[in-house]
Amino acid sequence: PDLMLIGKGLSGGFLPLCAVLATQASVLGDLGRNEEAMVIMREVLAAQTRTLGRDHPQTLDTAMQLAARLAEEGRVDEGLPLAEETIARAEAVLPGSDDLG
Repeated sequence: PDLMLIGKGLSGGFLPLCAVLATQASVLGDLGRNEEAMVIMREVLAAQTRTLGRDHPQTLDTAMQLAARLAEEGRVDEGLPLAEETIARAEAVLPGSDDLG
């Protein structure tokens, strides 16, 4: 689904929708439904990247959560590069983030 279109129809808008979906993904992951969780996380990440930009703190947080979930699933070949890229971006744009790595 297009999260942007769905978000426009809600009174709170797009960002609260992303927060709700991120929470849903977290709960699904906690229940062991990791594939479903990662699908949602990827959709949220794509929507946040388009809307907020790739260096926005919320986008970076979602990217790190996805990287961690991928690593937990043994998909280190996907998770590690995403984590490394996200840490590098965070260190470049977030104040006080030089200790992330």
